[in-house]
Amino acid sequence: MKTSTTKSILALAIWLAFAPVLYPSSSMACECIASAQTKSAKIGLPGEIHCYTFWGEAGQGVAIQMAVYSASSSVHARLQLYDPDGIQVVDWPGYAVAEIDNYQLKKTGMYTIVVSDVYGVAAGAYGLSVSVMPPKNPYGLYPYHPLPADGNSVSLCDWDTLSWWPVDGAMGYDVYFAGSPCMPLEKVAENVTEPWVPMPAVEGEQVCYWRVVAHTPSGDVQGPTWWFAAESTSCCALTISAIGQGTVVDPNAEFHEYTCGEVITATAVADPNYEFVRWEGSAVDANKVVIEYQDPTGSKILVTVDGAYTLRAVFEEVLFDFPLDVDPNWTRDGQWEFGTPTGRGGQEYGNPDPTAGHTGQNVFGVNHNGDYDVRIGGPYCLVAGPFDLHGYRSVRLSFWSWLNTDWADYVKNSLEMSLDGKTWLLVVHNPEREDVANNAWSRWECGIGSWADDQPQVYLRWNYQVLAERAYPYSGWNLDDIQVCGKRQ
Repeated sequence: MKTSTTKSILALAIWLAFAPVLYPSSSMACECIASAQTKSAKIGLPGEIHCYTFWGEAGQGVAIQMAVYSASSSVHARLQLYDPDGIQVVDWPGYAVAEIDNYQLKKTGMYTIVVSDVYGVAAGAYGLSVSVMPPKNPYGLYPYHPLPADGNSVSLCDWDTLSWWPVDGAMGYDVYFAGSPCMPLEKVAENVTEPWVPMPAVEGEQVCYWRVVAHTPSGDVQGPTWWFAAESTSCCALTISAIGQGTVVDPNAEFHEYTCGEVITATAVADPNYEFVRWEGSAVDANKVVIEYQDPTGSKILVTVDGAYTLRAVFEEVLFDFPLDVDPNWTRDGQWEFGTPTGRGGQEYGNPDPTAGHTGQNVFGVNHNGDYDVRIGGPYCLVAGPFDLHGYRSVRLSFWSWLNTDWADYVKNSLEMSLDGKTWLLVVHNPEREDVANNAWSRWECGIGSWADDQPQVYLRWNYQVLAERAYPYSGWNLDDIQVCGKRQ
């Protein structure tokens, strides 16, 4: 005894045997549909058909599903697939769902999907999804390992190239690209020697397809067709550069785009005989930079890229370098001396001297064996120079300091400079109403360019002077790793 379901299937088979082939006329506009995309639509009138198109490559698999949204709808789903020559290759009827499951495309070109009601007499809403996949057996196909990865969704702010693993013996590569599943692949690069090309112009919310052909002595090697979805994101720009002899790495010094609000890392490394000085640019001015570390060898920072910014790493040449491993024979008087500090002094006030230099053992210091003499006198000077700074600008002095001293009203410690060794200009001195009590080395940096730039002779001197009765004894000043830097004009 036959069931009602058997009768329905038999009736459907008889009807399909004589049913007309539904194909959109040339005047009907078909809508493009991308892989992994879902379209929602409604068959509004009995007999109405809809069509969708996508670009496919021979050997790819395609999965298509039409699902009727409402159980109360009288539409019976029907899918038909036509190849680039207009020949029907699949006709699949269903009820609530019609599926074409992993059909392998035989030709390359534009395919057409026709959506309709099986009987042509019902109306209702439906959803349509398409998934175009690489060839069923991609293993062993080369080139491979695409970036962006096949099927990935990527931000175009983060990707500026298409790349792949190289093919052994390849003499060059052709690259084909399409910015839509409804466009044919077009050659965008020919016979390039490296396994990458710049990203073609792509806008957000696009599904892009691409393929690589490798030229080898034994013939061309066809790669599979890959695809990726370009996200619609706002991009912000950071232009990085370097001033002086040094390198910005991670990322390199050039124009970069990032997803707005992204936090990136930038690292600067000084060349030999140069040192890193500072970061500058609109990113610094807008307080978008957080310093992770910074020293004369380089710096690492975090940058929040939420607009269009510039960032510059400034490096300067080390013109004169005194690590004080040996005595430079500078003029000195009072209790200034060269050698290894003994860690003494500072028993009553402040902290003791160090027991070694910032680097190495030796320093210039005031009394290596204890506190300075508090009898009124001085200034007592350590004089360096002259230094020939002709042809240099933005001159800067840096040194490492370990200072313990009374208020400047009682004991004044100062740094001065001169262009003739006679007339001295004050650069910096200790606070007048506050003592200084260092227990570690600290780096001092002084811009002296307004006086020293392009000068044929420049003198520097460090002073201490006891000015008043009742000065307290401290361990005094210790100096190490003294450098004069600048930029060539």
